[in-house]
Amino acid sequence: MSSNNNYPPSLSVGSAKLMQREGKSDWLKIELDLTELEQKQTDDHIRTWTSKKDGVTHRVITLICAEMKPENKTEYKTHSLKIDTFKPDPSKRKSSRTESSRGDSVGRVKDMFAPGADEQVPF
Repeated sequence: MSSNNNYPPSLSVGSAKLMQREGKSDWLKIELDLTELEQKQTDDHIRTWTSKKDGVTHRVITLICAEMKPENKTEYKTHSLKIDTFKPDPSKRKSSRTESSRGDSVGRVKDMFAPGADEQVPF
């Protein structure tokens, strides 16, 4: 099979099958190929975070489970499982709310529900 330079390499690491049961909700049966995952993952696919609760460091990878095109579906595979490579553009990130904007919101709520009330309002 020849590779097309216009597309990134396939990051497919498994498959899934839509399981339908009469009278019950649908679910996906996922087969994750650990060999493919180990070969295809890179450091920038892995996100690390530390729990504030217990200090445990977690390493996670995000996967996308998407329905296959009709011509690629089989009796055993209806969905593909791929590594998610999306990285948000930091320049488009919304700035976090400032404390003053929170204060403005609280003031508007006070005016809506207790106009003219003094500072003893509990919020």
